[in-house]
Amino acid sequence: MGGAAGSAGTAGAAGSAGAAGAGGTAGSAGAAGSGGSAGAAGAAGSGGVGGSTGAVFPCSEQGIRDAIAEGGGPHTFDCGTPELVVTREQIIIDNDVILDGEDNLTVDGNQHHRVFWVTEGVTATLRRFAVTRGSASIGGGVFNQGGTLTVADSTLIGNLAEFAGAAIHNSNGDLTLTNTSLRANRGDPGSSGGGIYNSGTLKMSGCTISGNSASEGGGIDNDGTLTITNSTISGNTIGDGTGGAIANTGTVMLIACTLSDNQAAGISGVTGSLTVANSIIDGDCAGPIDSRGYNIESPSNTCGLDQTSDLADVTSGALGLEPLGENGGPTQTHALAAGSVAIDAIPQATCDVDADQRGQPRPEPAGTMCDVGAFELQP
Repeated sequence: MGGAAGSAGTAGAAGSAGAAGAGGTAGSAGAAGSGGSAGAAGAAGSGGVGGSTGAVFPCSEQGIRDAIAEGGGPHTFDCGTPELVVTREQIIIDNDVILDGEDNLTVDGNQHHRVFWVTEGVTATLRRFAVTRGSASIGGGVFNQGGTLTVADSTLIGNLAEFAGAAIHNSNGDLTLTNTSLRANRGDPGSSGGGIYNSGTLKMSGCTISGNSASEGGGIDNDGTLTITNSTISGNTIGDGTGGAIANTGTVMLIACTLSDNQAAGISGVTGSLTVANSIIDGDCAGPIDSRGYNIESPSNTCGLDQTSDLADVTSGALGLEPLGENGGPTQTHALAAGSVAIDAIPQATCDVDADQRGQPRPEPAGTMCDVGAFELQP
């Protein structure tokens, strides 16, 4: 380990070897490139992904590719104002990296190719991007092929897929979506997962999945493990299949979510496991549901909600869901009209989450009860 060993200079430079390695008096090791083992320690000690700090790259397709090649991050781009970057071919993320579009960067697949492909074993973050007009057999916007991917504060809109996952296809990977909107993505006839197809592990929070379409699973087709918290799934449609909101053959957990205006059976899946708590299902179900209580089904009674705190056969008027819209926060929500049966229906100790989809407090500051669904009415 010491600087006295004195060889590999590039390793020292990559990770501030003098500080991180045990070189003792060989403090100049990083610059001079002493101690190969010291350099390795430096690279590991700098943390993050790849050991480099964030840099600013050109606001272009090549700039994005160069940032990926650099690794590490978070890397930003010198867009200045909102910019549309139309890509020549898909961008492969094959290096651990954090990319930040700063709400100024829209990456466009030109309806010719996929936008981003995350390869197996890679850990990557995309934040504050818009991804649009990607087109591929699977994963028109983003294909996560066994990687660990986080998409935050982003929008995926108008992407296409021939078979599965028009916006995102998560193939045996770990995918986290936060404060992200997937809307108006479309699968071809016979496809599944207009918004997302998941065969891995998917966690969603603060997201809105709206206006997507596929033959099955208009919003989401889940064959893996899916947990959705404080999110809205609205206005998704299907062709000749099932599951306007979610088609499920895997495992799903819904907590404090609102499902509304989805075509046909909003949730379907007789072979999967579906658990629901503190959520609104404005539509029908097909297949068994395990209720943890404080759920509302409107206007029918098809979900088999069996807890004393559940409500079924609730009329649309009594439910009082406002149209999907901008109600504060990063993603659209269905507000609750005054007098809705969803308001103040959950004891504070059973709220599960301490903020709603918009980040507003649960319960509202003057209250001791929480509202059902993704929206908490504030005073």
